Amino acid sequence: MVAAFQVGGVDFKLALPAGYCLPTGQIAKSANKAAAADDANATDLTAYKCDSRGDALEEPLLIKTPKSLLSTNVERRALLAEVGDQVNNPEVAAALASGEIDRSSAAAFSKVQGDPVTVKSDIKPVGKDDTCVYVAGTETIGEGSRSTRAAVAACMTAVHGRALSIYAFGPYLGPQNALALEPKARALALTLIKENE
Repeated sequence: MVAAFQVGGVDFKLALPAGYCLPTGQIAKSANKAAAADDANATDLTAYKCDSRGDALEEPLLIKTPKSLLSTNVERRALLAEVGDQVNNPEVAAALASGEIDRSSAAAFSKVQGDPVTVKSDIKPVGKDDTCVYVAGTETIGEGSRSTRAAVAACMTAVHGRALSIYAFGPYLGPQNALALEPKARALALTLIKENE
């Protein structure tokens, strides 16, 4: 299946990985709620495992763009250099560790859901190459027996002049799960580059 989407007036296409679909029905409603909860980013594309049940987004793949950069022309090499420098900045590490991102995410999710929601993440920079700057870790939404913990890896890059963050989520089974998702995020970035540049 080939998905089409647009970022700041630029058209993109992406051949989805085998076994992935675009959201429909109840799953589309869940995807729209999750996208609405992200005040900082536009969700350009959401895909999920075709065999997902109910309204759950199983192992979703997300492509997002910072709202502040939606219509900004961005060159990949320059973006990787700038973001790569920032991830090693002690101020960025302090901001990630402060819990402020979790608090603002929880407030946004709570607003969209209509009920209080807690968010706890542990995301860290894990590397850089000529395609992406990578971050990986875990994200937990909810508390106690009603919580969902997922592993996540993201590739930050630029394709066809637009800044994109490509997220791959999977079940959390241990600390290495998130790192194992990094090649999945990179493969999506490489496919986007091949199909759109």
